[in-house]
Amino acid sequence: LKSDCRILGRNIKLVISPIAVNGQASSLENDVSQWLISEPGNKFCAIDKPYQKSQAKEPSIAVCIDDATIFGHFNLIGQSVDNCYEITTLLGKEFIYFTLICCRAIMYKVPAQNTGKALIAGAAGAWQNTAAVTGANGHSFAKALEHVIAANAANKFIAYNNIPPDIPKVETKSNSKGVLMMNPGGADEASWIVHTIPGFPKALRGYVFPPAEIQKGHLLICLTIKESEIDAIDAEINSRPNLKKLVNGESRLTPPLTVTRQISTAAAAGLKVTIYSKSEKSRYEIYRRVLVKKLKATIKVWTTRDKTLKSDCRILGRNIKLVISPIAVNGQASSLENDVSQWLISEPGNKFCAIDKPYHKSQTKEPSMAVCIDDATIFGHFNLIGQNVENCT
Repeated sequence: LKSDCRILGRNIKLVISPIAVNGQASSLENDVSQWLISEPGNKFCAIDKPYQKSQAKEPSIAVCIDDATIFGHFNLIGQSVDNCYEITTLLGKEFIYFTLICCRAIMYKVPAQNTGKALIAGAAGAWQNTAAVTGANGHSFAKALEHVIAANAANKFIAYNNIPPDIPKVETKSNSKGVLMMNPGGADEASWIVHTIPGFPKALRGYVFPPAEIQKGHLLICLTIKESEIDAIDAEINSRPNLKKLVNGESRLTPPLTVTRQISTAAAAGLKVTIYSKSEKSRYEIYRRVLVKKLKATIKVWTTRDKTLKSDCRILGRNIKLVISPIAVNGQASSLENDVSQWLISEPGNKFCAIDKPYHKSQTKEPSMAVCIDDATIFGHFNLIGQNVENCT
C-alpha cells in the first residue's frame, strides 16, 4: 500500500518520518500509534491497525474526533507528506500524471532564426529577445546547461534524447528529449529541461547547437524544482525501462538516452506543472483520450497533423481545434513545415502544454508525454499566438 491520489479529493497521503510532537521527535521505527487527519479539516482519527494490506482480512476500528483545535495540532505534526502521484487505469489501460511546484523559463526559437523569444520568471511576463542560440553565452538555457557541456564533479545529470548526439540509427518509438539535473550536495537544487532539439546537448563536449536545427522551430522549457520532486519524475523514469536502466548504471547507452553528470538552476517563485504520460500499451491517442479528459476543456493545438486526425468538435466543451499555420511569436513567423514543437492551450485558460508527439494517429501505438503549466501569463502569450484556428464541425 502506497500514497494514493487516483481520485480527486479522496487521496491517501503518507506523513513523512520523522515527525515532531511539540518539539519531541518520533519516527515510524519506534512509534506504534496510527492516526490520520482529514484534508480539508477538522477531523482527527486514531486507528487500531497500520496501513498494511494484511488488515484487509482483519477487524479494525477508528475513533474520529471533529474538533478544530485537535486537528490544528496534528495537522502541524503531519504537515510533511510523501509525493503522491496519480496512476489512473481506464479500461485496463494505464497512464500516469503528477504535479510539481516549480519556476520556469520558456524559449521559443522560430525557423531560420538563430535567436529566440523567452519568457523568464520574474521578468514582468513579457517576451524577451535572447542572444544567439549558437553561442554559449547570453541566454538562460546555455547557463542552465553549463555543467552538462563541461564536467563538474559536484553535480549530476541525466541527458536523454531519441536522437542522441553522434549516435546514428538509434531505433526507438520515443520522441522525448530533455535533461534532469541535481546538486548531490547540501543545497536543495534541481531542474528539468524539456526540449525538441535532436542531438542536443553534447554532454561534456562543449556547447554545440546543431547547425541544421537553426532552420527549424524549437521549444525549450526549464523547470526549477526541489530535489524532493525528483521522486515524481522517477515515476516517469520507471515507466520507461530504457531510462531506468541508465539511471541504475546497467547500460552506458540504451536508446533513446545518453547519461553523464551534472547541475541545477536557481529557485524562484513557484507555479503548478502537471506531467501526463501514457505508455504504448495503452493504445490511447494522447490529445483526445488523455489531455482533453484531464484538462476538462477544449484545446487549441499547434502541431503537424496527418490525414486521419482532424479538428474535432463533436463533444461540447471538449473540442480539439487546430491552430492555423503560419503563426507569429512576438513578431517572428513560424510555420508547420519547419516548426517541430508541439503545444496546446486550453479553452478556457489557463493551461499551456508541450507534448512530445504530433497530432498523428501513429502515436496511439507509441509512448507519449505532455508537460502542462497552469499560469495565466504563459497562457496569455500562447493564446495570442494560437488565436486563429481551423473551422471545426
